[in-house]
This record gives sequence, structure tokens and C-alpha cells, in this order.
Amino acid sequence: MIDPYHTLFFNVTLKNGHIMSRPRYEPEQEFIGNLIHELEQKDPDFAWIQFIFQQVDYSRQLMMLKDELLSFKKFAETPEANGKGEPRRRKELDSEWYRTVELRCKKIDELISSHQVLLGIQGMWVEKSEEAIQGISGSLRGIPIELSIFQSCKDELDSLAIFTYRDPRVLLELVRRRFVTDISCYFRKYSGSRMESPSLILAAEDLGSYVHLPVGNITDHLASLLPPSFDEEEHNGEFTTFGVGSGLKYGDSKYATRRKEDQSSIPDPLLLPVVEPQTEIKTSKGNFYLSRMKTIPQIHQKLDAEAFSRLKHLPSPYPRSFELLYNRGRTSLLVGSADDRDLEAYKRFLVSIYGEFEFVKESAIPSCMRIVLELDTVNLTSSSHIHKILS
Repeated sequence: MIDPYHTLFFNVTLKNGHIMSRPRYEPEQEFIGNLIHELEQKDPDFAWIQFIFQQVDYSRQLMMLKDELLSFKKFAETPEANGKGEPRRRKELDSEWYRTVELRCKKIDELISSHQVLLGIQGMWVEKSEEAIQGISGSLRGIPIELSIFQSCKDELDSLAIFTYRDPRVLLELVRRRFVTDISCYFRKYSGSRMESPSLILAAEDLGSYVHLPVGNITDHLASLLPPSFDEEEHNGEFTTFGVGSGLKYGDSKYATRRKEDQSSIPDPLLLPVVEPQTEIKTSKGNFYLSRMKTIPQIHQKLDAEAFSRLKHLPSPYPRSFELLYNRGRTSLLVGSADDRDLEAYKRFLVSIYGEFEFVKESAIPSCMRIVLELDTVNLTSSSHIHKILS
């Protein structure tokens, strides 16, 4: 049983609330691999990290914000009159706000000239209890989640930071894959009482910095990704096999080779071209369709520049998710969409980039979570609410 006092929920967003900032992780294509590596080092009892993204268009709000910044710049550069009516230099010219105006306007122009995507990063963290570590009781609710990988995502304006919550009702938002899709108020408040938007607005080409499969040499050192003994009956054979696309094959692991030999054919209907995104933004009707990667391909080389650039086509008018589940020393990757047909297109697109791997249909609450979330009934409010969510 997991003590709810050792459970935290979190959201990853901009540390200083510069809404036009486009933080990225360098080197490219190493974010997910290094995130999994850090999870293995921290080794929590359980961790669940969601990357939920959707096509948006905030060009109007961005243009209004740019006009506001340019108005301030003009004001700061206009001399004011002293007591004698003589012009003098305004103190605003020495402020950080003025020094970064042009940079922020440049960032806004980049977003306006690109396809925009809204990205929400959120999750759940169940820390190992002190009883298990030291043999004593105590609460860990005040301990922050330390994942330095997020702090390394930055640009010239801002960087990412983790904000934690203790309200168990956040679990319902995670299960429903909800994230803040209307960030209009954060544009309006930017020049006044600036607040951190819970979601990031990025250019579509930035999304590949966060949503990609683990690739490169680090895959040889990720113990949680090593496949366990293969059990064909684990899911009663109910899994979907996707075929080799135009991307890289998944390496030379013995397990991958054996699995490839076992699969003699690939169902052609699943290799149809990816559905072109529609212009209308779709909203979730409450359902979210999920699949888990039955095996994660071992890709020892990074995608070439052309293949990597194709990840900018990942966003859809429907909310999509890319999720990491860490449980008992194993990492699972899930993909999801608010629309079942869009999920199939999403999976086909990943296959076209990375090559052959298999998917298993997954429920909104994965089976490993149902075990983890059997919380101690000491906290009746938290536990009853969580069990109501699971029912």
C-alpha cells in the first residue's frame, strides 16, 4: 500500500512566466532518454509523466502582446520632463524589461510565423517512504520533486520549473488527460501581475524536443527499458503490430530480432497515409484512447535532420498524449488521443519515423496504476476520492 502522504502531483511550466519563451533541450533527441535515466537514478515507487499537446492558434493574442511591448518601448524611449521642464532620460531604459523587449518581440514573431502547439507537462510522483528507506515513519509531503532534466530546458528568456501539488483531485485530471487549453488570461496579465501559464505555447518544430523515442548511445544504459521475459499470454494476444516505416529500424537486440522473426506479416490497413490535420480545433468529449508500446525499439543512432524535422507534424486538432510510466524499475511508454481514429493516425506516424514496434490497447488507468493507487485508508478523504476515480 502507498501512503498518500508520499504522493505528489506536479506541473512543469515556465519558471518566470515569459509566455513567448520557447525552451528546448540540447542536445536534440536526448531529452526522453535522459529523463528515463534520471527516473532510474531517483527510483521512485511510481512516476507518471504526461506530455499532452494540441494544435492551437494564438496569433491574435501574440500580436496584441507584441503591440503592448512595443508601446512600452516607445514610452521608455520618450524623454520625460523634469521639474524645470527640461527633458531627461527615463529610468525605464535601465530596466530588464526594456533590455529584453526586442528579444521578446522576436520570439513572438517566430511563433506567429509558425504553426503553434500547446504543450502541457504534468504528472504524479510517489516517493519511496521513509519506512522503506530507514525503517522509521514520517511524512515526505514537503520534499520537492527534483528532476534536473526539466531545468535544463531553456532559451534566452526563460527555463522550465516543476510546481508541485498535494490535492488528490488532480489525479482525476491526469486520468482524463486534461490540461489547460485556454491561456488567454496569461497574455492579458503578462505586463502586470504576471503568472506562470500551466501550458507552454511552442512552435510545432519545438515539440520534437520533448516528444520522441529514446535514441542514441544512452539506450544501452537504460535498464528500465530492457524487455522482461516475453509472455505471449500477458495480454491474451491482443496487440497491434505496426510495420516498418521510412524511419530507422530498432537496432540489433536479440529480443527485437526474435520478435521480428515471429511476425511473418504486417496488416496492410494500418499502413495507410497519416490523416492530414483539419483546421478546426477539436475538444475532448471525455474519452481518451490509449495504447502502450509493448516493446520500445532500441535505436542506437539519432534520426537524421530530415526525419527529425518531420516530428513537427505530430500535433493534431485533437489533444494527443505521450506518457512515461515508471513502476517497479520498468518504464512504459503510452500514446493517446481524444479521438480513436486520430490515435491510429498518431501511431502510424510514429512508425513512419522510427520503424517497427508493437502497441497494446491500454485503459485510461493502466493496470500497474491500479495496484499503485491502492492507497492507505488512513487518509479517508484522499483515499475515498481516489477509489471513486478508479471505480
